[in-house]
Amino acid sequence: FPSHDTTTLQITFTSLTTNKCTVGSNTNTANAETSTVNLTITGAGTCTIRTSQGGGTNNAGIAYLAAADVDQSIVIGTADLTITSVDKSKHQGDADPTFQVTSSGLIGSDAVSGATHTFAGKPGTTYSSSTTPPTLQGVYYDTPSVVVFSTGNASDYTITYVAGTYTINAASSPAPNSPTPPAKKGPNLKLKDLFWLAVS
Repeated sequence: FPSHDTTTLQITFTSLTTNKCTVGSNTNTANAETSTVNLTITGAGTCTIRTSQGGGTNNAGIAYLAAADVDQSIVIGTADLTITSVDKSKHQGDADPTFQVTSSGLIGSDAVSGATHTFAGKPGTTYSSSTTPPTLQGVYYDTPSVVVFSTGNASDYTITYVAGTYTINAASSPAPNSPTPPAKKGPNLKLKDLFWLAVS
């Protein structure tokens, strides 16, 4: 961010919109006709920087009054962000999976933690659009919206949402029961055998 100085007096820079941009700690070096400062962009919108120069005497001994402040604005556009639902599946009757999204295009330390999921039946599956997950066998769209930022702001992005697929397969068949082994039988003794055993 340059500023031209014909007096060689110190120039300072101040951000008037710190939620959109901040000024580096080293503003400029005195006695230089052109001063520069590094800006850090912190959000989309209008960044306004104020350039100030106090009065004083330059290297040639010439005295100057303070200059009028000069404001300059920069329009910062939004970044492109794509949010996509992760494909999920289960068997009918099982617990719902955890519905998730992936992101592409986040800037710096920005992060997302989730989104709203809306379900609707794909061709061949009847299910009206709802944020309540379906329960019957079929194939469904899982469309994300209203992404939640754990760090950062949605207003800094132009967001595109991409649907995933949620598949509910037929209920799992129960495991077959193991056959019960036949009970073991003792010797087939007759009454006379028992009498013989008793007196022998």
